[in-house]
Amino acid sequence: MIEVERRPDGVAVVVLDHPAKPVNTLSPAVVDEFNGKVAPLLDEDDIRGLVVVSAKPDTFIAGADLELEALKRKMGLIPAEAPPVTARVATSEEQYEEEMEKVEELKENQKDIVEDDEDFSAEQQEKERREKAHIEESKEQDIEDLKEAEKLTKKQQRERKNQMPD
Repeated sequence: MIEVERRPDGVAVVVLDHPAKPVNTLSPAVVDEFNGKVAPLLDEDDIRGLVVVSAKPDTFIAGADLELEALKRKMGLIPAEAPPVTARVATSEEQYEEEMEKVEELKENQKDIVEDDEDFSAEQQEKERREKAHIEESKEQDIEDLKEAEKLTKKQQRERKNQMPD
């Protein structure tokens, strides 16, 4: 999943590619492989830079596998000796209530964002509808103006023809 190319200029290029999946995702296995192949490069004197790229054409990393807590532990974001997140949340009723309030607040924020997007979308659609109507009105007016100009031109041509001696 991880290939390392050492360039002569001292840059190591790390290529992420999970060949069995359409996108790359973080998982404990990827973190282990990354730590095994990339972390040692940080201690090498001839490595001046590190570039991490994806072999997938449209994405770098789509997200984390569902083993997120295990992934965080492997990355050192959660100490290995820490109790599981669910146990920490459940240790006190007060802490549980606080967490649930945060969840509800996040849901409300997300709902507000969706509503704002819907309002913006409705406003944008109305603006586009008005612009199209204005353009159509302008086209109709232009057509009427052209017809009037054509009538006037024909009238002027008839008048000139009538004024010319036979």
